[in-house]
Amino acid sequence: MEQLVVPASSFSFQASPSAPNYDQRKIECFPLTGRQVICADQLERTFHCDAERGHVRSIPCLHKPKSMPLSLFVPNPDVDNDKDLNRWDWGSSLFVIERFPKSEVSYQVEAFVYRHPSPAHYSRTWHCELLPPPPYRRLEICSYAALGSSSICISVNGIGTYRLNIATQTWEEVGKWTLPFHGKVEYMPELNLWFGLSAESHHLAAADLSSLEMDS
Repeated sequence: MEQLVVPASSFSFQASPSAPNYDQRKIECFPLTGRQVICADQLERTFHCDAERGHVRSIPCLHKPKSMPLSLFVPNPDVDNDKDLNRWDWGSSLFVIERFPKSEVSYQVEAFVYRHPSPAHYSRTWHCELLPPPPYRRLEICSYAALGSSSICISVNGIGTYRLNIATQTWEEVGKWTLPFHGKVEYMPELNLWFGLSAESHHLAAADLSSLEMDS
């Protein structure tokens, strides 16, 4: 039988050795689009990796390290490619959320946002923004999804489903029910459906979540 050979790596990186214990050294990798990821170590140091171009560059750090983060990427190419310097709305955004939100108000939700730094800058760059925490504490987020370019939503067993309005940066309760998925849910634009593992059997499943979008 023919064996598959894994190609040689383009480059390698590792967490900073400054953590007192070896098991505290880690790098979190948050996928964007294509072959791009944003990575952060245990000291919040963050960089953007573009494997397609072979580029790695530093970007603004997280305000605080995350214990068990989950992430959602919300693409917004219409804003990303707009050359209007007076357009200040957010472009593509990567949301980083603690899986078990704590009782403290800050640092539970952050977003890497692609936008203009100021009217004097022609090009957009990545910025890190603090966002309000979900309106509950300590319970695990069981499923989460991006809903178009305007919102994201999370579900918590026994609590319900909440939606974050990206434009106003506010959370609202959608219902006492939860999404029919376990873990991360991915949108397939070709089919206009969201795919993930089913909540009960963890089998591949699909659902139409378009009614949850902000403009619905």
